[in-house]
Amino acid sequence: MVIWEMACDYHRCRGVRVCVCVCVCVRLCLRCETGVRAAAECLARSRSEETQECACRLLRTLAEGNPKFQTLVYRGLIALLDSSSAKAQHLAAQSLRIAQVMACDAV
Repeated sequence: MVIWEMACDYHRCRGVRVCVCVCVCVRLCLRCETGVRAAAECLARSRSEETQECACRLLRTLAEGNPKFQTLVYRGLIALLDSSSAKAQHLAAQSLRIAQVMACDAV
């Protein structure tokens, strides 16, 4: 995690995009709670809107591709509503709407 914090926004964005591609193309999801937490922190802390949008896309992909992570992603998105970044709050609110639809469809 220390390396992630030292990376510039450009490299964070590229790293998150790689994770999204892996999740979408191979349907492999991050297998630990830390991955969801890292994507949520990236969304909350990044100054780049592109990086925030990529992190949000990753969270949506994780929730969609793996029902086990729906609750984790949902909780992370709710926590982001308290973020100091208006863009992060907006993206979290949008994603919560999508996550709620996925949760209702799963039931």
